Amino acid sequence: MVLKNSEHLTYKGNLKQTRYGWLRLTPAYSVHLVSDILKNYKDKNLVVLDPFCGTGTTALVCAEQGIESDTTDINPFLRWLAYAKTNSYSVEDIRAFEECSHVLVEKISISQIETSWVPPLHQIEKWWDEKTLATLSSIIKNINLIENSISSQTSSLLKLAFCRLMIERANVSFGHQSMSFQKNTPPKYPLLEMLENPIILQWKEIFHIIKQSASSYYSTARFSL
Repeated sequence: MVLKNSEHLTYKGNLKQTRYGWLRLTPAYSVHLVSDILKNYKDKNLVVLDPFCGTGTTALVCAEQGIESDTTDINPFLRWLAYAKTNSYSVEDIRAFEECSHVLVEKISISQIETSWVPPLHQIEKWWDEKTLATLSSIIKNINLIENSISSQTSSLLKLAFCRLMIERANVSFGHQSMSFQKNTPPKYPLLEMLENPIILQWKEIFHIIKQSASSYYSTARFSL
């Protein structure tokens, strides 16, 4: 049950332009809920325990407020996501993220796109059309190729951008508890899409959002494997 006027306490209260919105997974509670709870504690030596970190909302709120936290989750992907959201990224990490992003775009623009990586999903054609899947495949293939030559922080930023792109391009509705598929729709601007791949345009938008909010210094969370 959702209380009246409590929408800001759900995932909808987490702005897409901040670290909270780097990768939204439903269901999730918002930064406002955690902040309201922490207001009841004035101890400067407070340490918050969250044994079910999920997408890392609690750990990120604590990091922003300079509060130490211990957290974990049974899901290794969620642990990685929470760690990536609370991690500290240097100027060099962000600069490398920008350079790698440009290289990925150039490689896709000048090469023939082929599908070399496909998620093991039943009836995957319901998730992405053939062109979208091929472009996503090319992006993650090139991320994997350069991963050993970049820092783990830069790699995390690239993979965050990729995961967000995958979700945003999927023919799936995440606006409610039960997931549903949407029908493939023809492009709104077919002539424009002949000039530049719309998936690449969306990648650029996601890159700028993540870059803008990655420069804040956090890293006060401790993660248990």
